[in-house]
Amino acid sequence: MKRRYFWRGLCGAIAVLSFFAIVGVVQIAFSYDGKCGGLIPFLAGPRPCSFLEYVSGGVLLSISILWGTYWPLVLVLLVVPASVGYLLDRRVHKRAASRG
Repeated sequence: MKRRYFWRGLCGAIAVLSFFAIVGVVQIAFSYDGKCGGLIPFLAGPRPCSFLEYVSGGVLLSISILWGTYWPLVLVLLVVPASVGYLLDRRVHKRAASRG
């Protein structure tokens, strides 16, 4: 039995999360000014850094903050579409079994 709706729901959920991740990375990349750090000035001031270092540091910081705060929302965004697809697949399978 194919799980067509399940896979569509799961791929759709992953696509939505990927879209938000790409938008976040692009936003961080456009804010590059050649300096890293300086979030807490009394601990460490801004210092020169490469573009890759700036983007990777910003992405890791964003992921750690967002995951720590919004992990239930992320799980719901992944689980709900896949669950709806699974239920639709079961319904289609039951219809096919009752017909013949």
